[in-house]
Amino acid sequence: MPTQRIAEEYPPKSGILIAQKTNPSGSHAYRVDIAASLTGVDREQRQFSTKDKAQRYAKQRHTEIVRHGHAAFSLSAQQRADALRAFAILRPYELSLEDAAKFAATHRTTQCEQLTVSELYRRFMAAPGRRKAKAVPRRPLTIINLTWRLNRFEKFFGKRVASEIRHDEVESWFRSLGELSAISFNNYRRVLHAMFSFGVAQGYSASNPIAKIPLYVVPHKAPPILTVAQAEKLVTSAVTSEKKLGLLGLVVLGLFAGLRRAEIEQLDWSAVKWDHKMVTVDGAIAKSGSIRNVTLPDNAQAWLLD
Repeated sequence: MPTQRIAEEYPPKSGILIAQKTNPSGSHAYRVDIAASLTGVDREQRQFSTKDKAQRYAKQRHTEIVRHGHAAFSLSAQQRADALRAFAILRPYELSLEDAAKFAATHRTTQCEQLTVSELYRRFMAAPGRRKAKAVPRRPLTIINLTWRLNRFEKFFGKRVASEIRHDEVESWFRSLGELSAISFNNYRRVLHAMFSFGVAQGYSASNPIAKIPLYVVPHKAPPILTVAQAEKLVTSAVTSEKKLGLLGLVVLGLFAGLRRAEIEQLDWSAVKWDHKMVTVDGAIAKSGSIRNVTLPDNAQAWLLD
């Protein structure tokens, strides 16, 4: 009749068992038994000469299992489903998901077209923009913004192969630009991220190096609010200098209708519907890409028609 072993669960409520056993020599040993349901792979058994060593190992493995379990919960449902499908594909080949990922990354890098940063920049600028996963023509101001920032990057890295650019090199380049504000840094990062994402989507690179560079937190500042006297002085100055500067429409629509400067600069007077007391911002102009009608207050109309 086999000897009955009494197992202790350690750490408590961990599911890991430690059982004392007697070796053929008569010495005692302690076996740590971890079920496959805990490891996520196979059942694990380790034997130790003392109970203290067995407990230390059990505690260490419990910490690792909990840590990996928490990491798994950070995956989206789609990622978990993707991992399960990958395991099923890899099972006949006895490959882990990590092995497959490393192989794929290496294979993808060797297959990528050896495109220089200058050529990636040219192709990126020739492609349409993206808004809500849809291809759209880039606006003039967007093109100016992209060109200005990417030109500086291209002058420094232009001859390099785009797929070989490392994030630490880009971070060093950022520092060479001098003391950038958080907003300026984020703007540079945003356009570079867009260009390298385009490269990944087109198969020119296996990964986006900019994705490893975090955004800066921009301190929230309440927008300045003009007093009534200050607003009156601003509009009066715009009226008196209208023939020379032509700023009245920009000042009034920005001050009283809340339109963005970039929107106002692209509007013409046909957008102002006097009878309906509103301004129509076309979808091609609006930042959101959707048409919207903005109420034109009486005071705005009075200044514009004066």
